[in-house]
Amino acid sequence: MKQTKLNPLERQTLEQMYNFHPNKQARRHAHGLLLLDQGYSFEEVARILLCCQKSVYNWVNRWLDQGLVRLYDQTGRGRKPLLDLKACLKVDAIIEQAPRRVSQHLEEIQRQTGHLISKSTLKRTLRSMGLRWRRIRKWLGTLRNEEDFRMAQQELESLKELEDKGLIELYFCDESGFNLTPCVPYAWQKKGQTIGLPAAKGGSYNVLGIMGRNNALYAYGFQGSINSQVAITCMDEFAAQREQKTKCLPAYLIIDNAPIHNSQAFRAKENQWVKQGITIKRIPAYCPELNLIEILWRKIKYDWIPFSAYQTLDKLIHEVEQVIRNVGKRFVINFD
Repeated sequence: MKQTKLNPLERQTLEQMYNFHPNKQARRHAHGLLLLDQGYSFEEVARILLCCQKSVYNWVNRWLDQGLVRLYDQTGRGRKPLLDLKACLKVDAIIEQAPRRVSQHLEEIQRQTGHLISKSTLKRTLRSMGLRWRRIRKWLGTLRNEEDFRMAQQELESLKELEDKGLIELYFCDESGFNLTPCVPYAWQKKGQTIGLPAAKGGSYNVLGIMGRNNALYAYGFQGSINSQVAITCMDEFAAQREQKTKCLPAYLIIDNAPIHNSQAFRAKENQWVKQGITIKRIPAYCPELNLIEILWRKIKYDWIPFSAYQTLDKLIHEVEQVIRNVGKRFVINFD
């Protein structure tokens, strides 16, 4: 067994590896060498790191023989996966047919691959293939005109480029409602305990929001419904607030084709808003992913509102307004 003391450069290298290296085993090996350099015995290091003395001997020998590169576990170590690439492709095809209940496919996987695997092994295999257990979301893509969608998408990218160059401001407008019927999210819960949300009914709180990619948010809340006249009033207020800014670039406002945005009264106001520097751009029907403020509503409902908000309507309104006031501060969305 060779022994040596670390020189200052080696010690600095191992300290950086121990503190910052993403590989757990490399950090562990560096920790062992540093402890030995501090005067700990092989027996003490093995006890601290919960391993056998022979492992510590091997780390030192590999370090002395080949240096830093041998502190990493070499390829080929550990148990080999039960399913090879060909078998994984078959598993992927099987799961794609019915992705909700993977355990029902175990017999079919055994028949096609010749391997009998457990449910936990199947889940690990699916994760290694890039699959994740996530909420299924409603999608309107089958109803839209794909050509219109692609054209609108390209136009939106052009507007983003103009905004990035500092030539325009780009905003996204939409309405959303909040009520005491909670959006049930996933959450980490203790075994044997269930987080319960109150199943109450009551009024609703509606918000019209206008948001930029820099998280600038203009939000207007109402306990009543948002009709065309309410939307016009909010737009007038938004235009007036922009005119108070020292530097007011031309603005483009992305909205959907909701009836309140297509009413005769709303369209009659658009020329006035153009004179105030705001041009309305409507996205095609069934293309909600082009309106980035949809991300805000989803984050508020599923992530940012605490469970306690659903106790009463007043509590819900308070929590929604607290989030809205802190968008861009405590609550930030990266749109890029």
